[in-house]
Amino acid sequence: MTKEEVKHIAHLSRLSFTEEKLDEFAPAFEHIIAMVDTLLECPVDDITEAEQQYEGFLRPDVVKPSIPRDILLAGAPAKEAGCVVTPRTIETEEN
Repeated sequence: MTKEEVKHIAHLSRLSFTEEKLDEFAPAFEHIIAMVDTLLECPVDDITEAEQQYEGFLRPDVVKPSIPRDILLAGAPAKEAGCVVTPRTIETEEN
């Protein structure tokens, strides 16, 4: 794996590495890709869907009254339009 490919994966993952760490992570990423390739070779024809496995395990969805919004927002440090305002946690290229 090239240093440019590691940089690209790091960018997509929102990770930042020093130039030294880029060289260290190339073998780690190659190992992860090899593990995923191994998983792709596993036969999955006999595996039932997750929904069937959990049938009877999950409770049915039932609409219930919620806590009134004004009580929920009473302890919020910042509110706007009836919602809690939180700090931005994910950066986008526009920011």
